[in-house]
Amino acid sequence: MLIGILIPVLTACMGTNPPLRVGTTAGIVSDNLYLAQELQYYKREAVRLIDYPTADDQLRAFRNRQIDVTAVPLSDALILAQTNPDLKGILVLSRSQGEDVLVANSSITQLSDLAGQRVGVEASSRSRLMLAQALEQAKLSSQDVQVVPISLADQAMAFEQGDVVAVATHEPARSSLLAVGAHDVFPERSLANAMFNVLLVNEETLQKNRHRLADLSRGCLQANDYAAIHQQDVAERLAKRHQLSPEIMTQVTKLVKPFNLADNRRLLQPDDQELQNQVQLIGRQLQQQQLLNGFSMPKLAWDNGIVNQLKG
Repeated sequence: MLIGILIPVLTACMGTNPPLRVGTTAGIVSDNLYLAQELQYYKREAVRLIDYPTADDQLRAFRNRQIDVTAVPLSDALILAQTNPDLKGILVLSRSQGEDVLVANSSITQLSDLAGQRVGVEASSRSRLMLAQALEQAKLSSQDVQVVPISLADQAMAFEQGDVVAVATHEPARSSLLAVGAHDVFPERSLANAMFNVLLVNEETLQKNRHRLADLSRGCLQANDYAAIHQQDVAERLAKRHQLSPEIMTQVTKLVKPFNLADNRRLLQPDDQELQNQVQLIGRQLQQQQLLNGFSMPKLAWDNGIVNQLKG
């Protein structure tokens, strides 16, 4: 009887570790995190993936410590770093290979046709940068178009109803837009401008949860390896998440290059220039769009301790 009484008391005193709360959005930035969960690569109930409807909601949740980890494009990482001095990047998930794009209806045959038109943009840094690059190519400014904020989930409907003639977007919204008559006007072509996607934590989370963050990172990287071999199975699994056909999902996955463990060990070395050059490039673009403080050099701290402790 005494043991029966003591066990619940001791359990309550010891407590249980809550799962790591990992913030994502409905884009394909975080697909391998979800794939790892599908394949049960995480320890049971160790990770809780939370999808936010918009990038702004995701960033706000991270700032307010409602999530412990967040998967974001590099542009959002630099914006977070402005107000989170203890921010650390622990894993480079992937690089876009044409995922970011400007699509339009049949009346827009060249970028200069955008002058005076309504253009939809998700309230995120990556979409605003895509639009800025397209307008620069057309020798137009943001004042030459009517920018209409539209969430990813509402872009296809707004386009189909004629509320906008073009949309700066990314997958999976791009595929939904193509299905209702849009065509690519300004696809991302140059890898020099390609967006990197990263996994971020605050210093406190990093110090208290290194083993659990290693499990999270290991699972994500294992999902990368699985996806390279089992493409059809992966397409079918992710198609359900994005409400696309497996055939379209197969094409979508080709628009992102995942980074494996060896890639991460190289990219996160202090003297590696590829990632640092991207930080400087994206930082300058954000400053030009007044999304970053123009008086400070854009920077983001990295921690390679997690990837260096993983086997492989």
